Amino acid sequence: MDAGSVDASGEVAADGGGEPLGGSVADEWAGSGGTAGGAGMGGAGGRAGSAGQPAACTLTAGVDCCPTDPDKQAPLSCGCGVPETDSDGDGVADCVDPAPRGWLRRLTVDRTQVAGALTDFPLLVRISDSHLSAFAADGGKDICFVAADRTSALDHEIESFDQATGSLVAWVRLPSLDPGADLQLYLSYGDGQSDRSKPGGVWSDHHFVWHLAQDPSAGAGAIKDAAGRADGTGQGGLASANSVSAVAGRGVRFDGMDDQITFSNDVTGNTPSTFQAWVNQSPQTTGLGSAVLSLGNQADDRARFLFSHDIAAGATKVGFYGNDVVGTALAKDTWSHLVWVWDGQNSRQYINGMLAAGPSAHTSANTAGTPGSIGNSTFNSPAYHFFMLGMLDEVRVSLSARSDAWIATEYNSQKPDSTFVKELAGPEAAP
Repeated sequence: MDAGSVDASGEVAADGGGEPLGGSVADEWAGSGGTAGGAGMGGAGGRAGSAGQPAACTLTAGVDCCPTDPDKQAPLSCGCGVPETDSDGDGVADCVDPAPRGWLRRLTVDRTQVAGALTDFPLLVRISDSHLSAFAADGGKDICFVAADRTSALDHEIESFDQATGSLVAWVRLPSLDPGADLQLYLSYGDGQSDRSKPGGVWSDHHFVWHLAQDPSAGAGAIKDAAGRADGTGQGGLASANSVSAVAGRGVRFDGMDDQITFSNDVTGNTPSTFQAWVNQSPQTTGLGSAVLSLGNQADDRARFLFSHDIAAGATKVGFYGNDVVGTALAKDTWSHLVWVWDGQNSRQYINGMLAAGPSAHTSANTAGTPGSIGNSTFNSPAYHFFMLGMLDEVRVSLSARSDAWIATEYNSQKPDSTFVKELAGPEAAP
């Protein structure tokens, strides 16, 4: 595997220079006696001793950390006679800190996996990195993303960060994405600044976005909608153990009996829409089938639903209640990216980025009603429940008809063995 590449599990193996992450700059900085990202850098193994500094040099040691500063006016001061500063709050004076404003790591998106020119595309960043573990602030609160110019902020959302391992799942809005050239952006961390995440900016072109990363037993509204409209509540037998490892971080396992996540729906009328999710469908022989997402009232054309399995049809099914279209069977016990696009006249179904069924004539939507469910139908008769048997991740609704290029690129960027982000370089000091 090339240095800086992301392996089949989505984890980064080495930095851009071919050394294990945490080596080179990180080792020189922390040393055998230092503490990476901690309160000092003393000890024989640190950088102390280079450029004329004393062997130990911290802000609290009463030792002049910058004796060679050409603008120094007095001991224990930096240039212009002001006290020595620590911009990133790591306990090390800026004048001897190799990255006083934090670190940057260049990410490169593979243009060959971009299916067409796209705007406001949510990029999944899914890495595990020891340098990030050592130098990001507690909880990853100072992790952010900037454009290729290394300064322009990009809207982002941190879905999860494990400080112990440096495992990060994040979403970044790319203002534009084009198959004509690799795109570069930077992961930034360790600058000591406060949280700068903007989930609303990332998902401004989406109506509902449920990552399903929260504990489904945590009470009312525990399942967060990243778009900010409809947090969900676990029902039935959903427990903490139903939170499982999935495609992008965590997902939820449903038992096919009474598990579902309910929310209040505000989608009405006949606007085009795109429903999508990652589905791991279990074999199902009892009941009616499995619903990924359903919203609206049980009445002709008043509901919209996406079923990952309809037992009678032996395939996926989409519709408006009383106006249904049968699709294609999903593979069982494996993750599949399932998408239903309705453009106002026709329905199309996509599996793993490819058109699998349609276009099929499909009109007369007039959605109404506040019921909404992930993992079941919203049909009020128990005789028509479609409790999901399997796992779900990244359930979303957009009030537009997504293009073939958008859907293919989403699949390429999110699939479990994705190499869409083909390089993690660095680390380098932020400007």
